[in-house]
Amino acid sequence: LPVSVGLIAFATPLVKAVFQRGQFGPEATTVVAACVAAYAVGLVPMAAYYVITRTYYALQNMRTPVATGAWMVALNAILAYVFMRAWGATGIALATAVVSFVNVGLLFWLLRRSLGLLEGRRLVGTTLRIGLATAVAIGAGRAASQVGLSIVRLGRFTDAFVLAGVVAVAAIVYLAACLALRVGEVDLLRRMVRRRA
Repeated sequence: LPVSVGLIAFATPLVKAVFQRGQFGPEATTVVAACVAAYAVGLVPMAAYYVITRTYYALQNMRTPVATGAWMVALNAILAYVFMRAWGATGIALATAVVSFVNVGLLFWLLRRSLGLLEGRRLVGTTLRIGLATAVAIGAGRAASQVGLSIVRLGRFTDAFVLAGVVAVAAIVYLAACLALRVGEVDLLRRMVRRRA
């Protein structure tokens, strides 16, 4: 979720720092940044897809995700055509993101019908806390970006250096917010790090 929202919020400076030079000018940056943001919308369901499909495989049910996937290919083709007519290349990326949500939502619903309750309240609670932590982190990243841009105008650092600083600030604030909000996955991460150490 934080990576997804971060890519949406900072797609333009990211593409500018990585690609904008030579014949790749500001117009190309705008087009590619829009595609990056559109794809980023679907990052959360794309990540969830791998968890859910492995649950089906553990249940020795490979038929459901394969059959669902076939329907999603058809839906993706239809939406890509419709969205492309409205938004060009960005529409194709957005169609992929929308289909990812539909695919994961359908697989989750079918899995819940098969297994019963899947700790939905806990999942919603965690998502809300992570969403709040993400919003705080993106706000901090925006503030760091404004400070960084004023430094760039003075010619002291490059856009890429500022972008790295923004990512670092946002990551630190995100982890701090997760700790303050008692997101359970942070404790799990901390225990894993301690075991490795």
